[in-house]
Amino acid sequence: MEIEVREIEEKDCEQITSLFIDVFKKPMGKEDKGSKHFFWEYINNPFGKVKVALAFDENKLIGANCLLPIKLNIMNKDVKATLSFDSMIHPDYQKKGLFTNLSIRLYNYVTNKNFFITYGFPNTNSYYVFNKKLNWKEIGKLPLLIKPLKTYTFINRKIKNNFISRTIACIFDFFLKINFSLLNIKNKDNIKEIDFFDDSFTELWRSVRNNFNITLIRD
Repeated sequence: MEIEVREIEEKDCEQITSLFIDVFKKPMGKEDKGSKHFFWEYINNPFGKVKVALAFDENKLIGANCLLPIKLNIMNKDVKATLSFDSMIHPDYQKKGLFTNLSIRLYNYVTNKNFFITYGFPNTNSYYVFNKKLNWKEIGKLPLLIKPLKTYTFINRKIKNNFISRTIACIFDFFLKINFSLLNIKNKDNIKEIDFFDDSFTELWRSVRNNFNITLIRD
């Protein structure tokens, strides 16, 4: 097994996007197999290319740990930071300590590149490793708000009974509509898909950035 710790390169696109599909059972982006998303996020990030630790079994990519370079303002001081994301270990190589090995090597790499802090949002599967083996510190919990678009489908995954699921879904949807009406929320009027953030978003960010001790810098 060979491990490379470095900056991402364009030649990595095919293997990274393929590994993503093997691990998460879906493409990296909405289009093709994820190559467009790969170049947008990994290569063309305005704060620099993604830093990676890659594990190969012969010439096959079997593991990748990725850190996205960003800038944070912490207590009115701008610092270089990284966001942990897209940690991927091929199913055939999981539970062998590979993720921990890649992480330690990658953290040492970015430390030597003068990055001040790495943060992330670990899921249930990786939370234990981050805290117990990689010495991450939990600084808080994020509230999670869910609005099921297909209530019956969401509930039926848990209950596995069509009649009960439909009954609960009808009751849930009824109270949800009442709640929206009390809040005067018009779903379709206030929600739309956009291709980019315009200057109004930047102005909003500037107006609130000083209200928080830690903010992501938007350049």
